[in-house]
Amino acid sequence: MNYIPLGGTLSLRYAYVDLNTDQNYVADSLLYRHRIPVRFKGEFIRDTDNYRVILCRIPRKYRSAFEKAMEELKAKMNLLGHTDYEDYCEVLMKELENA
Repeated sequence: MNYIPLGGTLSLRYAYVDLNTDQNYVADSLLYRHRIPVRFKGEFIRDTDNYRVILCRIPRKYRSAFEKAMEELKAKMNLLGHTDYEDYCEVLMKELENA
């Protein structure tokens, strides 16, 4: 899984993993294509990692569209040559569970 639901009542909060570059974020185009209104709340970057964690908030009714976009993000990362993306997400999610 490349995202974590963080709860919420009227809107949902999520943390998801994106590429750590100075260029555009990979997930942005997918969220736009699914017409998901997103409020970005911050990000976490470890200097040594190729990826960053993005915090966002979306309206509750876009939950399934968001989750579909996150599935597409995994495929897009593979197409862009970031074949370690899913492994990185798996390790990160285990670290967060243990914290």
